[in-house]
Amino acid sequence: ITVYVLLSDVDDFSGGGTAFWCQERKPEDLEGAEEDLLLLPGQGMGVIFNGFVSHAGKLVTHGKRHLFVASFDLQPPSA
Repeated sequence: ITVYVLLSDVDDFSGGGTAFWCQERKPEDLEGAEEDLLLLPGQGMGVIFNGFVSHAGKLVTHGKRHLFVASFDLQPPSA
């Protein structure tokens, strides 16, 4: 599980966002492919998703975009 929270005010940067691609798509088909979903959360908004979903941060073209990001493994470690 991956969760992130946008810490920056949306007026502090341009561009950015998080792109997602459908899980059915093969990784080799994603090179240069347009995203299936682009999330542009507001300040303080959290996003939680299956960390195995293909995703990427989009280029920030002006200013700075700060995020809090955490990833969790819900499976117990192998002995």
